[in-house]
Amino acid sequence: MNLAPLYLDSCHLYANRALELANELEHESGIGAALFNLGNGYFFRMDLENAYKYYLHAENILEGIDPSEYQGNLYLQLGLINDYVFSSYSMISDEPRSPLYYYQRAIDVFRTLGNTDAEYYARRMDAKNHDNADTILYLLHQINDHYTHSDNIYHKFVSLVDLSNEYFHGKRDSLCLNFGLKALEAAKETGD
Repeated sequence: MNLAPLYLDSCHLYANRALELANELEHESGIGAALFNLGNGYFFRMDLENAYKYYLHAENILEGIDPSEYQGNLYLQLGLINDYVFSSYSMISDEPRSPLYYYQRAIDVFRTLGNTDAEYYARRMDAKNHDNADTILYLLHQINDHYTHSDNIYHKFVSLVDLSNEYFHGKRDSLCLNFGLKALEAAKETGD
């Protein structure tokens, strides 16, 4: 099912127009948001070098402004690029900041905004970047505890799958199976 096809040319068209208007109005958060969306256009085209450049430009503007959803999402995207791209090779000569740095910044922004779903999504991304298996499990259990008491069934399901996978990688089969079965029960709650 394709609910929202990506029209990447439109993304750049509208983001560039938003940037022009924000510059005319000298609206700093609008400039930062437009740069972030230009970065997203490149990100979804898999032009990660240009995405990274626009994200860094947006970061320079947005970090001097009150926390916003754009800022939190920007930190998530910077964490993703640093995690998935720069951890294996460097496309840009400047040394990137660690994914944990950006995920922690996203957590702080979403906590400040009171957006607990986004905060725990950022926590999930953060948990997967630790080297110590016990630390990862501890963080994933915290996330799961949050979603156990949440109405968000999707995130509850994902947190259970994350735990199951982590126990699988640790060769702890009974716990892997236990959380996998709980994930299956959560998936059944959706009716899909």
